[in-house]
Amino acid sequence: MPKAMFLKKAKLKPCTLLFIGVVVLVFLAMLVMSYMTPLTNDDYFLARSQTWADALRREYTNYLTRTGRSISQFSARVFLMLPRAVFFTVNAAVYTGLTLLIYKMAAARKQANLVVYLFIIACLWLFSMNFGQTTLWLIGSLTYLWGTFYILCFLLPYHMYVHRGNSFSAAWPTGGRWVFAVLMLLAGAVAGWCNENTSAVAIFLALAAIIYCIKSGKKPETWMLGGLLGAISTYVIMIRAPGNFARAGGELITGSWPALLALRISHVTGRVQENLSYLAIIFIILFALQLVLCHDKKRAFVALSYAIAAVLSTYAMIVSPLIPARAFFGATVFLIIACVYLLAGFSLEHKAIKFTTITLLSVLLLRFTTTFIIGFYDIAKTYEDYSKMFAYIQAEVDKGIRDVEVPEAIIEFPVYENPWNPLYDVGWQLHSDREYYVNRYIADIFGIDSVRRRYAVEDLRLLEEAAQEVE
Repeated sequence: MPKAMFLKKAKLKPCTLLFIGVVVLVFLAMLVMSYMTPLTNDDYFLARSQTWADALRREYTNYLTRTGRSISQFSARVFLMLPRAVFFTVNAAVYTGLTLLIYKMAAARKQANLVVYLFIIACLWLFSMNFGQTTLWLIGSLTYLWGTFYILCFLLPYHMYVHRGNSFSAAWPTGGRWVFAVLMLLAGAVAGWCNENTSAVAIFLALAAIIYCIKSGKKPETWMLGGLLGAISTYVIMIRAPGNFARAGGELITGSWPALLALRISHVTGRVQENLSYLAIIFIILFALQLVLCHDKKRAFVALSYAIAAVLSTYAMIVSPLIPARAFFGATVFLIIACVYLLAGFSLEHKAIKFTTITLLSVLLLRFTTTFIIGFYDIAKTYEDYSKMFAYIQAEVDKGIRDVEVPEAIIEFPVYENPWNPLYDVGWQLHSDREYYVNRYIADIFGIDSVRRRYAVEDLRLLEEAAQEVE
């Protein structure tokens, strides 16, 4: 081996090791945070299956009465029958896999571009609406994190076909290409059955890649058509679920449809302005640099396609009767892909690009560090509070008490109201009302009649009444 080549490889090795080290840290951080996230909300409702057959039966009923997102819902029922360690280990791996998929789709010129990967980590943490409810909460992560992971796995061959100009299956023998086509059909079927707005955009991007292929004078390959067919088929099954119409039928409409549509557009735009405006500004800056200094029209076109996908995924929510912030997770990921695809195409030899990249990454990492400390502490504090709460309830059950009251002093969450803690939403916590749905779920788990949160003011009132009786 020539000495110059050896020295070049020796220089790359530390960077590669550092890259791998950061990936491992991401996995470990998600592993710990997943471990510290207790079951909550719909997790209790889905934790009733006893066998796989029972899970299938319950999911079919769920499809008819609640939602068509059968893959995530059935997965939740299965994981809730297994030891908790299985879920939070696999969940950490899926999140890490998502970061690597985004990195792969950035098509970085260097083998281990740590700048691009750190940008991905910071953006996912900072700009994902309700990070905790989309990546840590069990059913939330299975719906949004895992769903987006499935979709990116499905889109990767299309993306690389457009980027490279050749197919994943180009080097395969003829029989192998048909195997790949079947695999893409199955991948499309999974991607189309994830969630309504993100799966719709996956179909849009796959179709865009096929149109690009035709415009380039090439015949669309079998796997491209098979993947699109699989995605469309299961998407129709998902959106045609009777449960979707039953849920939509419960929405109270008090005005005309134009007024309702305007209200929803305003609501969605407010979510975007509150959570995605900074990421959109970053995209505009990077896009302008690409056009003015790099002149890579193809890379700019692909990045713009993902930005449009993000917009479509966002405003597709106006047709939904419910617009939770966590439903925008897919849109955030698409916009991050648009940004990193531009970033990976830059050469830091240009002074303006180098200055912009270093400044931007420094600001993002500073913000990431401070918010991660706050978010991690809050998740840990919530874990401690929930552990004490469940221990208290179990101790009361062991005493034979059927109606348990948990003192407020035992559950002090949340410390900070931040989107990184999946339980910052007060509506998901134990209430003073015994009939509140969270209270009922917890009571069912412990096999008791009821459970409620007893506030300190109630104890004070009881003490005052006791004192008056003594007097």
